[in-house]
Amino acid sequence: MTPSDLENLRSWCALRERCTDDVLQRLRRQQVDEAEAEQAVERLQNEGFLDDRRYVEAYVEGHAVGRRWGPARIRAGLRAKRIPDALIAPALARLDPAEARETLHALARRRADELPAGRERVIRWLLRRGFPLDDVLAAVDAAAQR
Repeated sequence: MTPSDLENLRSWCALRERCTDDVLQRLRRQQVDEAEAEQAVERLQNEGFLDDRRYVEAYVEGHAVGRRWGPARIRAGLRAKRIPDALIAPALARLDPAEARETLHALARRRADELPAGRERVIRWLLRRGFPLDDVLAAVDAAAQR
């Protein structure tokens, strides 16, 4: 890897949080040797441009608040990025359960006009967003009563 390649990676990582898997995939697409890619990742980590813990925190916050995802979908998204559970669990534990429940209820209320005829469809939609079944059923029932 040339110094300019490494500088390009630094700039790319500085734009927003990236995880190790993102960088490795980018380097594989550029057909960089695996050993060189690992060295580049290590260097970016040592320089502070790449930090999986920071990435996980940003991902959890952005997807829980911005995209209104539940914990199961967030966990699945992070696992797809090859993030270890040891980093995922603490970040998810920091999520406020009351806020997640309120988000779920707001989403159920938004789809309340489809109830009761489309109850199963709304339930599947909320489950795909990553919320637990018991909570989904309670939210759908509450939305249907309104």
